[in-house]
Amino acid sequence: MENIKAAMDRVRFLTLSEVSPSESLIEQHEEILSALKNHDADAAKRRYAAICRR
Repeated sequence: MENIKAAMDRVRFLTLSEVSPSESLIEQHEEILSALKNHDADAAKRRYAAICRR
């Protein structure tokens, strides 16, 4: 089972940059963090949902 997990982790790592560049991922997560810091749970949920739809 551990071998399968390692293989899947590798596939995710190798394809992640094709799906969403790291700069974009950081920016998206910073937006969620900013909403949370501002105690705006609805904005954080909306941003998270938008990321998950991609």
